[in-house]
Amino acid sequence: MSKKLFLRFFSLFSIIFFLAIILAIITIFSITACSNHLNIFENATYRARVEEDYKTKRDFLDNPLLFSVVDETSSSVEKDALMFLYAYMPIGDIAEYPFQLFLDGVESALKTKKEMSWGRGIPIEIFRHFVLPIRVNNESLDTSRTFFYNELKERVSHLSMYNAVIEINRWCRERVIYTPSDERTSSPLATHSTAYGRCGEESVYTVAALRAVGIPARQVYTPRWAHTDDNHAWVEVWVDGKWYYLGACEPEPRLNIAWFSATAQRGLLMHSRVFGYYNGEEEIIERTAAHTEINVTANYAPVTKVVVKVVERNGERVEGADLHFKIYNYAELYSAISTKTDEYGVASATLGRGDVVVWAHKGDKFGFAKTDLDTLTTDLDTLTVILDKTYGNAFSVDLDIIPPAESKVNTEATPREVAENSRRITLCDSIRGAYLSTFPDSTYIANVIGRLKEKKLSQSHKLLIAKVLISSRGNHKEIAEYLEWLTEQNFQMGLALLQMISEKDLRDTPFNIMASHLKTFFAKHLSSNQSQVGQSQVGQSRNNQLSNSRVDNSNKNSVNNLFQKQNLKYLLNPRIGNEILTNWREYLTQEFAGQEFENNPQAILSFCKQIKNAEHYNPQRIPISPIAVHKLMAGDQKSAETLFIALCRTFGIPARFEETTGKAQYYYNNTWIDKNQDEQKMEQSSIGFLKVGYKGKNIDDPKFDTHFTIAKIENGIIKTLKFRDKEGYEGTSSFKSVLSKPIELSEGYYLMTGGTRMATGKVLARLVFFNITPDETTDIELIMRQDSQDLMVIGALNPQATFFNENSQKEEAIVESTGRGFFVLMFLRANHEPSTHAIRDVFSHSQDLKKWGRPVLMLYSNGNQFDNKGYLPDNKGYLPQGIESLPQNFIKGIDPDNAIQREVIKSLKILSTAELPLIVIADTFGRIVWYSQGYQIGTGTHLITAINKLNKN
Repeated sequence: MSKKLFLRFFSLFSIIFFLAIILAIITIFSITACSNHLNIFENATYRARVEEDYKTKRDFLDNPLLFSVVDETSSSVEKDALMFLYAYMPIGDIAEYPFQLFLDGVESALKTKKEMSWGRGIPIEIFRHFVLPIRVNNESLDTSRTFFYNELKERVSHLSMYNAVIEINRWCRERVIYTPSDERTSSPLATHSTAYGRCGEESVYTVAALRAVGIPARQVYTPRWAHTDDNHAWVEVWVDGKWYYLGACEPEPRLNIAWFSATAQRGLLMHSRVFGYYNGEEEIIERTAAHTEINVTANYAPVTKVVVKVVERNGERVEGADLHFKIYNYAELYSAISTKTDEYGVASATLGRGDVVVWAHKGDKFGFAKTDLDTLTTDLDTLTVILDKTYGNAFSVDLDIIPPAESKVNTEATPREVAENSRRITLCDSIRGAYLSTFPDSTYIANVIGRLKEKKLSQSHKLLIAKVLISSRGNHKEIAEYLEWLTEQNFQMGLALLQMISEKDLRDTPFNIMASHLKTFFAKHLSSNQSQVGQSQVGQSRNNQLSNSRVDNSNKNSVNNLFQKQNLKYLLNPRIGNEILTNWREYLTQEFAGQEFENNPQAILSFCKQIKNAEHYNPQRIPISPIAVHKLMAGDQKSAETLFIALCRTFGIPARFEETTGKAQYYYNNTWIDKNQDEQKMEQSSIGFLKVGYKGKNIDDPKFDTHFTIAKIENGIIKTLKFRDKEGYEGTSSFKSVLSKPIELSEGYYLMTGGTRMATGKVLARLVFFNITPDETTDIELIMRQDSQDLMVIGALNPQATFFNENSQKEEAIVESTGRGFFVLMFLRANHEPSTHAIRDVFSHSQDLKKWGRPVLMLYSNGNQFDNKGYLPDNKGYLPQGIESLPQNFIKGIDPDNAIQREVIKSLKILSTAELPLIVIADTFGRIVWYSQGYQIGTGTHLITAINKLNKN
């Protein structure tokens, strides 16, 4: 090569090399600065929509300080992200939580877009709606995003996006498992601290964890199953361009595998509420000022588009009629989808292939009809609903409601994957177990009680303290500090406060909130000779702001009258509805000092009329605290009523949400008065009486929310009354406990919905419409219909109850051992002749049971029939002679302290000293459909007959 040619080649190479370096620098710079150049809005049209929605909300609230975080943010991308969040967050969030929470959340989300390997591959629309928002559904918000990011980043950053999701779900299992609780949804960190939650809390927790590391996720739920009285929530996650599902805190070896995979085919509706105005590929059910509700039923089950035409009696089509697609569940007609008819009197909904009741109303007329999917098979078929009934019509109608069918779903994993997943679950459970060992035990409780010795505790005090400390779980330090803060003067009232709040409150309420309520209450309502309130060396350094003041002597109320047992609950209690607990009593006392509110409900009512109605900006009806409502001077009706009740309690007027109707009430002149009751009506009687007869034999004592409900119909809306003797738990009140004598109801139009749930999921329902007239008694009859060809649901058990599995040598939940579906459960006694006969009888049908393919769970109580390790001795007393081993689908185990047995006995309404053996057929939704008690010839034959009936149906 000539020198000249070489120089030309070298020059060209140098130029190319130089350009490559420049390109690399530009690329690196663009990557590192991507968050600064990220466009949250994919186009100008969408940006304009968000800006308009943000401005409209800001103008409505007319308080620039509430939006200052958006104004003061310098980064353009963070400003856009915050504007999007503030444009669509439920109105309570704006005043409930500090600005910094949302700013930190935005910064963290943008950081994952840059730092996680999958971040740059996520489309901006998916990122904006399924990573950026902190809120998942209706939970309390917290700083979990930062905490979860720090916990998970290093654990998953080296994995593929798919495998990271599986690993995060295993991490969730290390922290949280399923346990039922009341309907208030805990924040992710509260669930983390408690180490359990219902499915709604598990799924919120898992979505929060996934989003924390930049993986798009959403909560999916069926608001009501069709085949059983329950609901469920789970998680969908976006991975490399595709949505998958998983059971929250229930890790499987692969995505799209869960215990509910087959069950979801029986769902009528699966949907998700997406934060903000969303334009995805899914079918839109509803758009609101906060979220877009999407229909994802077709991802799980066969669906049908149900087209409905609403007409008058004369056949004229009705435009603008309210239409509700209702699912029968919890013995009520639940509105799954609500819409309006168009100009042609037509509306539609996409639902699973089962029966729904379509309810239409307009003006003073209504009508309803049940879908019949044997005839509604195409989008061209139409169901006609005639507005042929008027409010006040008394009548009854029977409906047979059939749920969608279930079929097999391919959710198989390889044996190696299953084995590895089982190993990891065992490890997860051991990690969680180590954390649970830090919860209060007898030693911890004794130490706390020991530090309270100056309070001169009675035995009942000690038992109560032990109970609240155990119930507080991971929040035990806050409860212990509160107990130690109490003094001899306020101790009784302080314990009373702990008994008023819910168990969930014990698990997530800080010390300073409870102490603030007690301190303020004492200072306001006790006489001067009892003025030393709450002074304690323990905890004082942490809470100087709770220093005790002398009591205001201006209050002339008699302490004895004020603290009547029936009303103390409605004065002292910091819990009003399902709102987040705050120190509202102290806040309102300071904000309204000098106002004429003391024992003056009319002044409080007058003030509350100034609160703007903001139903539009809180479509999910997420409870807003009294403090936030006051700061906003706006809220939905229920939240505005929460502020009214808080003001009443603060200024000496007992107030409440009435337990049955949910109406806001205050106590004045020795009577409870509805907040919205006008003065003219107060002078007239509006109370009538309902007498319900029942002569059924198959169900001894029907339960509310299980076998029947009573609802009031107002403006076409069916509102179920709540008869519950335990907060948040369905089926805890019964016919005998509530309706053994006539009950009082306000005048109006009512519906009693009753139904017999059969083993197949079918419901034999009866709707009874009736009126309540002032000062008169209305008589109706509860009839539980029967079907001799099907097994009916006769009781319930908890499928999450644990026992010691002798086969696997570990503690397990029933559902873990049996898998989903029906199973046989035998309660037995070792060295017990009737139990021995029952085992022989059932064992003689082992081939039939093997062919059935479902487990037979044999539970013994622990006690002297076991060896010194507490285990069942092999072949010594529990198996009859001649039976050397059990078939593979038989599981033997220990029921600690007969806990599961006692629950079943109570549910079946049989004697607490019930004879053993007790054999039941149940399923893992907790439904008991058959039982046999005591020694009976032919038990095995009867068992197989019942199983065959199940199989036939």
